[in-house]
Amino acid sequence: MSIFLPNYFFNKIWDITEEDLKKIGARLLILDVDNTLTEHKQIFLHPKAEEWLSMVKNSTQIQLVIMSNTNNLKIKKIAEEKAIPYLGNAHKPLSSGFKMVLNKFDVQKSSAAIIGDQIYTDILGGNLFGITTILVTPIKLENTFFFKLKRKLEVPFLKQIKK
Repeated sequence: MSIFLPNYFFNKIWDITEEDLKKIGARLLILDVDNTLTEHKQIFLHPKAEEWLSMVKNSTQIQLVIMSNTNNLKIKKIAEEKAIPYLGNAHKPLSSGFKMVLNKFDVQKSSAAIIGDQIYTDILGGNLFGITTILVTPIKLENTFFFKLKRKLEVPFLKQIKK
């Protein structure tokens, strides 16, 4: 399997059901923020992502942690509002952030999964570290040159995923 391909693919995070989570079998979900839980640069959770977080927190025994490459007030605000631990400046796809999170929660790699919208950070990082990877499509596509280029480079992998 390619290190750029996720173990699971869902359209949006809120499409992941309680039954899906049982099948995946993770005790810890590492959550990306931008375009996974919020639109990029927005400070509020998408309403459906907020409902999904409540479902996971209220009906499963799964621990949640937010892990982002940014370290700004937005991440802190969202994490504190939802009473979810967080790690900013995670440096995905490097493994240092993943190691810190798993050590903090005393969870083995086999019991952890990451959910994110980017192949070159979330999925690559999770696969290189050896945890389950779950790709979701972005809530809303970004329109800066950098993100347009990144998304274009993801297209060959997305075609493989959809087969």
